[in-house]
Amino acid sequence: MAVIKDVARLADVSISTVSKYFNNPAGLSESYRTRVGNAVKELNYTPNVIARVLRTKRTNTIALIVPDITNYFYVEVYNHVRSAALEKGYSTQLYTSEENINILSDLLSQFSPAKVDGILLAFLDEDEIVSQLSETQANTTLALLSWDINNPFNSVVLDLTTTVYNATKYLIAQGHTKIAYVNGIQDSRISREKMSGYMRAMAECNLDVPMDYVYYGNYLFRTGYQAAKQYMSLHNPPTGIVAANDILAIGCCKFLHMSGYKVPEDVSVIGMDGIQLGRIYDPSITTMAVPIEEMCNEVVDLLINKIVHPNSKNKQAIYGTKLAIGRSTNAHAPVMLDL
Repeated sequence: MAVIKDVARLADVSISTVSKYFNNPAGLSESYRTRVGNAVKELNYTPNVIARVLRTKRTNTIALIVPDITNYFYVEVYNHVRSAALEKGYSTQLYTSEENINILSDLLSQFSPAKVDGILLAFLDEDEIVSQLSETQANTTLALLSWDINNPFNSVVLDLTTTVYNATKYLIAQGHTKIAYVNGIQDSRISREKMSGYMRAMAECNLDVPMDYVYYGNYLFRTGYQAAKQYMSLHNPPTGIVAANDILAIGCCKFLHMSGYKVPEDVSVIGMDGIQLGRIYDPSITTMAVPIEEMCNEVVDLLINKIVHPNSKNKQAIYGTKLAIGRSTNAHAPVMLDL
């Protein structure tokens, strides 16, 4: 069985260079990575993970916790986080809270430096968990993809209130006055943040919001489908729908299409996220596109920098979204969006 000395000898490099290949490959030039990589492959060498952890006190592993992996947005978050972490020599373990505070709390209590070097939470900073995050941070490095600008952690923040406000204002600018809203779970703070953006835009333009113009549910296709079904059964149905994410928007469009309504001629629909599925769906979904890749790259940088430099100060970066117009609001828009 090959050992690290064998790899160093075959690659004609030092043992420390081989170690860096596994622990911090970004710190090596491409030629050194190629030489060491070829030697590792030829010798079928596998590093002793337990020995490395004992020696370095690091696992070179981070945990990513998302609310729901069936949501395509979080699939894309995972892919970008995994890629960014891998470039820095870290692997990523994926966990889901299933949008349940108790499950999230149990997950956080299980982690320790012996298991992971850091934890990255994606849009899970609900009121009930913030105090536990402070306790967790005392033992394990944290970073957040967040919507809360006031959080005290290393974080990359998305301004959700402004995003939904801008989405609603866009439909108003298109001449719509009867605009409904499809939201996520009603008692979730993230849902309240999004809802406030919709309500502010409607209030500024003196537009009414009937109680049956707001629909709550999980961030699933069927929620959007059922919401649109309810709206179109009303005596005074909306001509525009703002959806709290692209999955909900697609669900709305599906019901409208199946029921003989034309999108956008009869009803215009706008979502948010900018997921790939919304770009290729027919009609392509007008969306407030989130810079997912950039946000994931930055939050991984923040987390790993904190792992390597534990005494460094927490930082925060704030991102916005951009309007990408598809055929769900403009019949002349591209069939497939290219964000």
